[in-house]
Amino acid sequence: MASSRRTSKRCATRCASGELTRIFRHVYAETSYLVGATSPWEAARRVTLLRSCAATAIFGSRAVISHESAAAVHGIGMASMPADVHICKRGTKGRGLDRLPAVVIPSGPGAGVIPAARLVRHETEIPDLWASQIAPHLLVTDLVTTAVQCARSMPAREATVIACGALNVLSRFSRFEEKLAASRAREEKARSLLVQRLEELPGTAGKRRARAVIAAADGACESVPERILLWILKAAGLREVQTQVHHRIGRRDYYVDFELPWCHVVIEFDGEGKYGESVRDVHRAYDEQMRRQKDLESIGCVVIRFKGRELAVPAAVIDEVCRRAGCARRPKRVLALAG
Repeated sequence: MASSRRTSKRCATRCASGELTRIFRHVYAETSYLVGATSPWEAARRVTLLRSCAATAIFGSRAVISHESAAAVHGIGMASMPADVHICKRGTKGRGLDRLPAVVIPSGPGAGVIPAARLVRHETEIPDLWASQIAPHLLVTDLVTTAVQCARSMPAREATVIACGALNVLSRFSRFEEKLAASRAREEKARSLLVQRLEELPGTAGKRRARAVIAAADGACESVPERILLWILKAAGLREVQTQVHHRIGRRDYYVDFELPWCHVVIEFDGEGKYGESVRDVHRAYDEQMRRQKDLESIGCVVIRFKGRELAVPAAVIDEVCRRAGCARRPKRVLALAG
């Protein structure tokens, strides 16, 4: 809600009592919305959404939420939740609204302080065909434009994660064998849309890197850690990285996260969610994992498993993959995208 002269005292009183939280100049949100977040990640996402809405309220109906802010609005998982809010609109240059205050979440699973952020204004007009109206007077760049903007402007790891998420949504990807071919066809059609939109955007800054990011992205990666692992493998120059590869062993069907067919290496990400919450679920999941590993090894696959914390050291990941794959030396890096 935005306060006016008539409501400013009432908003200040509700803010002092903790009922409202200040998001931006004269713009407030109900604290209960922030307290209701189920995790620090979700709390940060909700703050990003509120800040984006507040910025469009300040700049008017033709302001369009863009870049990683739009990715948050679209619900695309990211390697790190964006702090800055991006707005596209002609005539915003030079205005003094460039800082968003810190937001304090007093309680709940997401309790803490979300740091202050920048309001990044892009002096450009987004065509109507490239924007989606998600609420009255609230515009956001469509998913194709959003993914391309991120591919041009963000560090490669974050950009690749968002591009993978966009391809997954745009292609409605399904890994199962009877739907896999159709999913791959839709994925390539979506990739072509990204490339086309990239060429339609004005300017040349970041386009070369964006082309590499779009080419490397894969819609079959189902989670953010899997997308980070894909980036590590491809940025290191490992060739022919395949995703969601189907193996039928006996009467069992397995879909492995990654496979390097030239050396029969299978790479899987072990997320905590795969094991369940109860002791019984954990034991069952562990037994199933061991059965899966033995079955894959029975057909000559070398199985490598990584956990989320290991992805923080990409060099160690690549060293282990190369060692297990029997590479005489590490591959030459083909995507100079570590920035």
